[in-house]
This record gives sequence, structure tokens and C-alpha cells, in this order.
Amino acid sequence: MKKKLYIHGSFMNDNYGDFLLYYIAENICKRYSDSIESFSSAVDPSYTDYCSVIRKPKHYSIFQSDLVLFAGGGYFGEPNKRKIYWNLRCLVKHLIPAYFICNRKIPYAIIGVETGPLSFKISKIILKKVCNHAKVLSVRNIESKQFLESIGVKNKIEVYPDWIMGIEPSLLINHETNVNQIFNDIPKKCKVLFVHLTTRMNEGKNNVIEDLKEYFQQENDVYLLFGCDQKTNTQYLRASELANDFPKDRCKVLAYNSPWELSSVLNQVDAVLTDKLHVGIVATLFQKEVVSVASHKKTLKFYRYIDREEWTQYILDVKRGDTLKKLNRLTYKPIKVNNEFLLKAQYNEKLLCEFLNSYGSE
Repeated sequence: MKKKLYIHGSFMNDNYGDFLLYYIAENICKRYSDSIESFSSAVDPSYTDYCSVIRKPKHYSIFQSDLVLFAGGGYFGEPNKRKIYWNLRCLVKHLIPAYFICNRKIPYAIIGVETGPLSFKISKIILKKVCNHAKVLSVRNIESKQFLESIGVKNKIEVYPDWIMGIEPSLLINHETNVNQIFNDIPKKCKVLFVHLTTRMNEGKNNVIEDLKEYFQQENDVYLLFGCDQKTNTQYLRASELANDFPKDRCKVLAYNSPWELSSVLNQVDAVLTDKLHVGIVATLFQKEVVSVASHKKTLKFYRYIDREEWTQYILDVKRGDTLKKLNRLTYKPIKVNNEFLLKAQYNEKLLCEFLNSYGSE
């Protein structure tokens, strides 16, 4: 009889990064299809269009599974704003299910997550217990390890970069997605800058936009693609409103149609300006220069890891001229990512395979 493997993560919306983290984990688990049946719960309906998804109710996933994978993502923590709301959300959607799974004493692995900060004492107590009983415990940055140690986790904690940096880039673009129509009407002489600014307007974002306008005026051979990483109308409207400030013959707005289309677009543009984490990670995987104006402080850690800290800044700290300096340094040429970093990121897959080899068969 096959072992029942529950893949847990923040998969309840069509966010580009969360989809990729599910897709990578599920793609690895498919290799063990003779011995395990992998499934998830609360997975956004859009995932079905892009990869295989077996859905089970949350109660079944928690109480009937034989194995559990807590896959990559930043869900064992809270952002720097609306902390009470996000801590409650973390408790309900992630920590309480993890607590019940831990109490069942079944094998589970925590691989590639980000942990902390957490404001509630009960959240720290649950996370400490869950991490101490994991068969595999791996986080995606040293700050997460330090947080777990600070709340008393004694289990071995390994640190490897985000799952996505460890995959073959072809895994994201070999899906027969044709984006030629997007690029055909862009003048060949132009350098293409993908602009991805999804967050609400604030002083920092306004400074980014004003710097982008100044940069655009002084660079006659730059073409702007304004993009989204979710299908929400809000994102598309924000991108469209931003594009209205630029001449229509040197920019266009792209809706988010699929993760494969966005991946292919990121593979073909020359550079990226983004306020999100995984658009920047995928662009970096494709060796693109990225200017990061991070809407979440977790994003800053990624650029520190790849020695490109000078290319990122927390968006609320952005002053007028900060982003212009970074944009003026763009070369629109491929960057070189440290090979050791890429090899370390591949350990996420290695850890999962070792876990499935050990616990995924009778």
C-alpha cells in the first residue's frame, strides 16, 4: 500500500512564488509514485492548469497522512506590518495543523522554510515543539536558524538557500509557452526592463517611481514591461496606472496569465525592477540583473546571500535618488551567480529525497 504524503505550504492563492515552491516539491515527489501518493489541501484552483494536483480535505491531510512535507516558503513567521493579523493567520493555517501532525508522531520534514519573527508566545512554543520533532529541519537563511535557536530549538538545523535557486532553469521554461508575441513589437535596439511594483502606494514606492521616470527620460533605448505575479485585478490596475505615466510606444502592461509565461518573460528580458522575492529569485536564476525594492524584509536576506546586497533596499527606506543610482548602474548583461550558492540550494532536493527514501516505503 502506498504511503500518503501531505505537502504543506502557503498554496492557497495563485501567487507566482508559492506555486513554484509547490511545483518543485510535487515534481520531486512524482518520482516516488510507486511507493507514495502525494497530495495537498487548500491549493489554489489555478494550480490544476499547470501541474498535477491531488487535493484532500485539510482534516484528512492532517490526521490521515503517513508522512508530511512542510515545503518551502516564509509561512512560519510574520511580516513587519499587521503583525497580530499575520501571527493569527500563521497559527490557524500553519502552526496549529503542524502541532496536530507533530502529536501524531508520524515522520515529517521541514525543508526550505523561513521562520520568525513571531510575536505570540504560544506561536513560539508550538514552533519550537514542531521543529524539535522533525526528522529533517532545514531553513533558507541564517536568520531563520538564529530565530529557532533563540526560542530553544535543539534539533539539528541545516541552512540552504531557497528551493528555486537549486533547480535547472529549463524546468521553468520547457512548457511550450510562446512569448514571442510579447517581444515582437519591441524595437530590437531596446534594452527591456521588467517593472514589477505590486505593493500599495507609499512614500518609498513613490520615490521609486519618480526615479524610474527620471531614468527612463535619460535612457532612450530602454523599453518597460510592466508585469504582475498574480491574477488579481488590483495588481493589474496598479501596473496599468503606472504605465500611464510613460509613452505607449516604449512600454506595455502584461497580465499574469500563467507561471510558465511569466518565467519565459523573465528569461527573455534584460533586467528586472521588483518589490517581490520570487520574481527576483527567478530572474537571478536566469542571470538577470535585479534592482530590488523589497516590500518585505525577508527579501533583503536573499540578496545578502548572493553578495548583491547593494542592489536591494527595503521599500519604506527608499529615498529620492536611491533607485536611480541602482538603475544607472545596470549593464543589461548576464550576471554570474556564485556556483557554490547554487550547489547549496540543490541540497533542498537532496534532503527531500533522503527523507522519502527513509520513510516513503514499507
